[in-house]
Amino acid sequence: MARLEVTHKERAFDYCIRELGNPYRSLIPEGVVVKVSDAFFCAKDVSYKSLQSVPENLTMIIPGDKPHCKHQEPFNCCAEWAVWGENGSVIQPRLIPDEVVPLLRFGYPKSKEKPLRINSKGVVLAQSIAATRRLSEESAMFFEGLFENS
Repeated sequence: MARLEVTHKERAFDYCIRELGNPYRSLIPEGVVVKVSDAFFCAKDVSYKSLQSVPENLTMIIPGDKPHCKHQEPFNCCAEWAVWGENGSVIQPRLIPDEVVPLLRFGYPKSKEKPLRINSKGVVLAQSIAATRRLSEESAMFFEGLFENS
């Protein structure tokens, strides 16, 4: 909804380490050990109590935060993929008329498009927008008009 043109998809772990310096609950790939306080953890849920007990054939990652924006961090545990774009997006509040919200459709292919889930009070449920999903062609046209007029 922020109109980010996605140009890259990569493992969330790789993105987080490169951009944020920390895995932020992303899935740790096979063959990697991440230092967490005084213990070391690897992809197969094996923990090591000391540096000496970590097998030599594993890649050690010692996290260190880099300056970043909060929206770059995964919002849930076990993130597997990260998507990003090089062209950026303009993120600013845009009002969507209440009567239009139930008409918006997301998903792919067309036979699997679904509307946002709305509770009995008319509020969009967070899980409806917590995933990266493709806008339907009709919804994309509506958003284009919304972005052009702001």
